[in-house]
Amino acid sequence: MRILALSALLLAACAPSASNGRTVTVESSVPVTTRVTTPGGDFSISTNTETRVSTQTLPLPLEAAWGALPAVYRELGIRGEVLDANDRLFGVRSQTESGRLAGVRISTYFDCGSGAGGLPIANTYRVEFAAVSHVRAVGDRSEVSSTVSAEATSQTVSGPSTRCRTTGELEKRIAELLSQRALAGSGGR
Repeated sequence: MRILALSALLLAACAPSASNGRTVTVESSVPVTTRVTTPGGDFSISTNTETRVSTQTLPLPLEAAWGALPAVYRELGIRGEVLDANDRLFGVRSQTESGRLAGVRISTYFDCGSGAGGLPIANTYRVEFAAVSHVRAVGDRSEVSSTVSAEATSQTVSGPSTRCRTTGELEKRIAELLSQRALAGSGGR
């Protein structure tokens, strides 16, 4: 999960610009190879890790957007912290939740596949996620880029974790709440 969090930090800091209040989503796929050693021999498993960066320009000055970010994360149930004050990176490197996040089903934010009976795995497994937002000035406006990554692990059966895809809803919610709070002048710090 640390690799996913590091990817999230790097991609959030390098996200492309959005203009006119539009949301721009960029997806990338990173190959990951796991080497497994067994009594019968060694083998490698290759998978791709998807990372999505969602960027939105907000009609807010930089300091208003940056100041509101901690309150937005708290409202979403995410224990965020300043990761880099100079680059204005805020988020959480690792947080684990089961079933719900601040009263919202985790499957609203993460698609980890389906389990028995077609139920979303995200709602029944432990989900470990990283969420990072980067705020920067674009003229007299602010641009917020958010990256979220997650893995799910069964709470009842031991085995490997399942990589999850973001649905884009958490990133969208961060931008919406940030705009609402900053425009209302609540600041958040």
